[in-house]
Amino acid sequence: MAEYEGPWFTTFHCDGELPWQTEYYEVPLQIGEGFLDASSNYRRFRVVDIWYSTDKHGAFDYGRHVFLKDVTETDDDRLYKMEPQYFTPKH
Repeated sequence: MAEYEGPWFTTFHCDGELPWQTEYYEVPLQIGEGFLDASSNYRRFRVVDIWYSTDKHGAFDYGRHVFLKDVTETDDDRLYKMEPQYFTPKH
């Protein structure tokens, strides 16, 4: 069987959804780290698990799968606690 040549994608999973996938995400996230996504209205996430897959036939394709927990405006939202005015919509 031939080895997979790439590209190796990073797929982000949150609450049963697949918010996005990227071929170019180079920052090696670790479990427990926080993640700010400016492209989704500044939602904040916590990395809860990371899996690597070499399976081409299932729901989890080739690559790294980062499982996130949405912590936006929860007790675990440290960025909001530090700078709430930054994340509060201006009226």
